[in-house]
Amino acid sequence: MNAALEKLFVNNNGYLETKILKKRSEFYQLKKMVEAGDAFALKRGLYRLTQWDSNSELAEVCRIVDGGVVCLFSAWHFYELTTFVPSKHYMAIPSKTKRILPAFPPIELTYWKETSYQLGKVEVEQKEGLITIYDIEKSVCDAIKFRNKVGEEQSAEVLKNYLKRSDRNLDKLLKYARQLNVETVLQQQLKILVTQNSVKQSLLQSSRHNYADDF
Repeated sequence: MNAALEKLFVNNNGYLETKILKKRSEFYQLKKMVEAGDAFALKRGLYRLTQWDSNSELAEVCRIVDGGVVCLFSAWHFYELTTFVPSKHYMAIPSKTKRILPAFPPIELTYWKETSYQLGKVEVEQKEGLITIYDIEKSVCDAIKFRNKVGEEQSAEVLKNYLKRSDRNLDKLLKYARQLNVETVLQQQLKILVTQNSVKQSLLQSSRHNYADDF
């Protein structure tokens, strides 16, 4: 393995973008590394060391999907809002855009309109690199919005687990719900969960919204 090229990989957390290569010899050495199995292409212009130790693929997926945002099952799993472990990574991208994906890691693209795509995007720094993901309140609202596609049980599990969190922000949750046109459905599900799980007092204390008076 070429020492200089390996250093470039290591300095970028196991990744290398060919746009930083200046010499023809560097491209030749990269080709030799791929042939030897020391590196592999994630997509055109982006390579990864084969033996690089990574505990999470999310940062890698965000590198692969330009402009992609971790969403739905992947976001719910990240925030520990579901016990379901997705077999692929769910990434939101703007509608009417196209992305070419590698065979691995498995990625499911979802095409969202401007409001749904932009609302609640945050960047989270992890050991493996920076990831772009929807914040927890937006992720909960997505569970409500797409309940017919992901299943009512999945949607209810996400909301129920969110309500158990000490850092929940119901004001923010309702604000997002209004912007996504799911506030009425969210309030209905909140009432059901309050009745089923006897969390009325907790919700009343944690929210300043007058909608809580209806519980």
